Amino acid sequence: MGGVGITIHGIKDQWSSFIIHLVAVPNNRLADTIGHVYLDAIEKKKLIPITMVVDKGSEIGEMFAHQTGLRAAYSDLNVDKYPPVIQIRSVHNTPIEGLWHWFLKTYGLNIKDIIVNGYRDGYYNPNNPIHPLLFYWLWSKIVQEQLDIFTELWNTHRIRTQKGKPNMSGSTPQHAFVAPRAPAEKVSIPVHQEVLDHLRSKIPTPRDEAMRWVPAEFSEIAQAAFVTVGSPPLSPPRTGWETFTLMLPHIPRSAALL
Repeated sequence: MGGVGITIHGIKDQWSSFIIHLVAVPNNRLADTIGHVYLDAIEKKKLIPITMVVDKGSEIGEMFAHQTGLRAAYSDLNVDKYPPVIQIRSVHNTPIEGLWHWFLKTYGLNIKDIIVNGYRDGYYNPNNPIHPLLFYWLWSKIVQEQLDIFTELWNTHRIRTQKGKPNMSGSTPQHAFVAPRAPAEKVSIPVHQEVLDHLRSKIPTPRDEAMRWVPAEFSEIAQAAFVTVGSPPLSPPRTGWETFTLMLPHIPRSAALL
């Protein structure tokens, strides 16, 4: 849309369907960014999976290295029988692709329509240098809030019982992830925070920079403008363009040059 867009990266447990991490990222084609996303997800539980199934692509380089290294350090499982990483085409990565289907059905299409309508209705002007910066600053927050809401709803919704289904059914993803019922068992591998910190320090791009949507100086100006207009709620998303319009007069055009 007018040269801007927001991408989403997700990590989900296959058996329980539990969403571990769902985040809007400024660049999902940058290996350093996805490396930090992986470590963010692992830090939540201090657990790694035996095998991680990922899409093919150069952006998973850091993630691949971290998962492989952690598996080698914390487990002696046979890597031929239980590989630390399996790469497949995204269309065949059915657990995460299925999640996108439900997110789009529940929230995604609505958000996309609202964002596109802002361009169509003239709220967003790609020729104004402030607009792309403010779009990323504001709409990344709006989208992330919806991702957080969806994650909570998904993880606590009950999946109906389905006889013969190899993965979990008849429970919530959250309960199944924390306390799986036999014959399933918890096989994730505990890791230490200091090791995760060390791996993060080796990523060439620091996390703050890799996850930054706009320059730090512009972020400060936008935050001040947001407070000036009363810090409007980020939800529901349909109010996003109104907030965008309210903030614009409080951001000097020179802010685009910072």
